[in-house]
Amino acid sequence: MPDPAEMTNWLCSELITVLYTVNGRPLRATANLEEISQSWALVLLDRSPECGSYLSFIAQGQELRGIVKEIRYEPLLGWFACLELDRRSQWSEAWFRPKHGLQVRVAAPVSSAA
Repeated sequence: MPDPAEMTNWLCSELITVLYTVNGRPLRATANLEEISQSWALVLLDRSPECGSYLSFIAQGQELRGIVKEIRYEPLLGWFACLELDRRSQWSEAWFRPKHGLQVRVAAPVSSAA
């Protein structure tokens, strides 16, 4: 994981096209990009991807790929999938900025002297 002092992520709401597998079958769907940083993304889906599987998505013409690390179901919303982005597919603001987004900088942890 990157140094927290250098971490910036975006809270967002951006429609994306995703490619992933469900029960071993490839699936193409529209999903919502909820959050993104250089090394991870949070995606909201109608169907659950398989944990540990690859998922790719296209946002504003840029394709990103990652491994589904965690899945959480919210009854009123759907499936949240947290992706660890592939090293060759790390997101950059130079590629795109979410249209409906809020940039959040993560503060470095403060160490306390005892």
